[in-house]
Amino acid sequence: MFGRATIRLGIGPHSSCICIVLSLAFVLSCVCQLVLKNYDDDHDDDDDDDELERKYVAVITTASKGTSKPKWMTNKVMKLVAKKICVYKKYKSSRHPACISINGKVSTAVKEAKRNFEKMLAKNIRSDRKSFFAYVRSKCKSNVRSGPLINEAGIIITDLKETANIFNEYFSSTFTTEDLSSVPSHISESSPTTHLTKINITEEMVKSKL
Repeated sequence: MFGRATIRLGIGPHSSCICIVLSLAFVLSCVCQLVLKNYDDDHDDDDDDDELERKYVAVITTASKGTSKPKWMTNKVMKLVAKKICVYKKYKSSRHPACISINGKVSTAVKEAKRNFEKMLAKNIRSDRKSFFAYVRSKCKSNVRSGPLINEAGIIITDLKETANIFNEYFSSTFTTEDLSSVPSHISESSPTTHLTKINITEEMVKSKL
């Protein structure tokens, strides 16, 4: 008797061999059942772990550069763009009256959204300069950067600190150092020199120069 199963064999010349083979087959069957049961239990645990991970572990998702919406785009514009796509899929022709109508609405909404966004940036430039200049840089076609530079020894400099030092030395060298030994003397008020004591500037003079 093996477990709950009983193996009964008749008496014959090959009874012992048959008994061994059947016993091995039964053992293998039991082992397979245990392996399958453990496999199912492990997968149940994995499913539970996956469920807990999805429920409690924070996942950071980042939008790709190509799919991120512009900063000026509003919800109204996004809805109109989605509607434009649906209309085009329905009629499959940009010359259809429905497509022409929705294209005009989208174009008007985009221009209005850009105009309002730029007005807001200009209005808040005193309190939020970074957003204004970031928007301006995004509209530039070229990204101009300084460096790499070549120092006096002919070595190419790529380090930011050394580059800043080279610029500092160059710009400081353009200033003229005054010779304090030849400073002109102050003219006293008692000296017989004509002073400008009165200046006459009229409104007509200012208007003529503008």
